[in-house]
Amino acid sequence: MNAHTPGPWTATGIHVFGANDEHVAKALIENDQPLDVARANARLIAAAPDLLAVLKALMADTTAGVGVMVLLTPALATACHVVIAKAEGR
Repeated sequence: MNAHTPGPWTATGIHVFGANDEHVAKALIENDQPLDVARANARLIAAAPDLLAVLKALMADTTAGVGVMVLLTPALATACHVVIAKAEGR
């Protein structure tokens, strides 16, 4: 799997740009979809590297036995691992 474009990413309208202002993605407008929906999708895409980093840190803390992670149920921990693997192409 290739590594994704390094974050942080930012959304400008429907476009998503990487840390060096390279174009990463464009949220498409389908059918009669309002422009606001495409802009919201671009913001969600732009948050992806940050979300992945936070999720990986959360799971690292859980694996290390950090006390505040006691609230993480086994099902949620499994879901977190699945999402990380999906994001990393595994």
